Amino acid sequence: MLSYYFNRMFLGDFDFRLFRHFSVLVYYFLKPVNKNKYLKDLNKSVVYFTSGKHRHLKEIEGIITEEEQLLKKTIVFGPGKESDTAYRYVFCLSGVLDFFKVILFFISRQEIIIDMLKPLNLNIKTKMILCINLLTQLLKAYSLKKFIALQKNVKLIAGDYDRGKESSLFFAVAKALNIKSVVFQHGVINHQAGYAPVNADEIWVWGDMARLQLSERGVPKKKIKVTGTPIIEDIEISSEFKYATQKKYNIESGKTIVLALSAPNKANDMKMVRFLSEIKEKYAKPNDNFFVKIHPARKFYAYSWIQNDFNISLLPQNIDYKEFVTIVDILLVYNSGIATEMLYYKKTVGVLDIWNNSFRNGNGHELNRYFSVPLLKKPEDFETIISEVNIPDSKKVFCRVGKEAKSEMRHLIKMLLT
Repeated sequence: MLSYYFNRMFLGDFDFRLFRHFSVLVYYFLKPVNKNKYLKDLNKSVVYFTSGKHRHLKEIEGIITEEEQLLKKTIVFGPGKESDTAYRYVFCLSGVLDFFKVILFFISRQEIIIDMLKPLNLNIKTKMILCINLLTQLLKAYSLKKFIALQKNVKLIAGDYDRGKESSLFFAVAKALNIKSVVFQHGVINHQAGYAPVNADEIWVWGDMARLQLSERGVPKKKIKVTGTPIIEDIEISSEFKYATQKKYNIESGKTIVLALSAPNKANDMKMVRFLSEIKEKYAKPNDNFFVKIHPARKFYAYSWIQNDFNISLLPQNIDYKEFVTIVDILLVYNSGIATEMLYYKKTVGVLDIWNNSFRNGNGHELNRYFSVPLLKKPEDFETIISEVNIPDSKKVFCRVGKEAKSEMRHLIKMLLT
């Protein structure tokens, strides 16, 4: 519960509506479900949870779904998935008696809960929200435990995240039923928030950088396995493809500088775009190109002010990944995972360090700490990344990528199932 709370606070989108949380608890208490339809053994060996439809998550899911033999042994849960059991119903299998068991369990642990919340100095409303949230999570976990307990052949619970509101329940149930569990690193590990503590038995990470980061955060070494990741792959770019891509996006013959925005905060976004605009004004050559890339999960129309106020074009939100890699020469970020990926493709990266509080610069500061990726505190610092190109050893970030990483991870999964 606290892992989820800290993560949402880091992203700035925790829901503080007390009635909303209470109504969710009532929903899971009253939701009528035909238990006989869903409480049955599906004769599977693996339960896999996917957090969404983002490109990274789909590539990680492909570790299992792209091999027919492994897919046949797996129940895949997640938003929008057509799993053998309807995803939303596995959390609605608790009855009235179960609800009161959860209440009694909660009451018996109230001193522990109070002690955990005390150092946070939260107001009464937030404490009430967290307690209601915890009750809801316990009720859903109790329901999920019923379903997983019926799966007699399940030997592994895996997923792309083990600290989400619902993904965490799968790993809690794995512990309760003594089932092996693995979580795959799906994104960069930030300085203040990320993957620690690890709720799964093991976390399979991209490379040595992630291994060191997690060790520094107190994750036991035996929990960390360096496997690589399928979220990126080696890309061959022919001269014909490069020419076609440049023509498609009206790219001039000079350098292409892209600012990648991440967390939705207009005040911060404006500050970064203004920073890029000043760089453009001072350092742009006649044939250089300047773009802003917004996160795929954001609403594209909400960023029209970038073109209107600063005369800087937005890259299409659904731009093909290979096309993006092709056109970028210099990438500017503040806390975007795509910076780590661009280092793999030998692109120049600069980290905007224009806030007094480094909390918002997690991944950027980590790249600076491990690989001396330059920090830009003022527009004039742009000269540094023009004159001193620093291309780090990408193998320290990604020990394997693409098909090779998928093959290794499938092999390890099969070993866990034997």
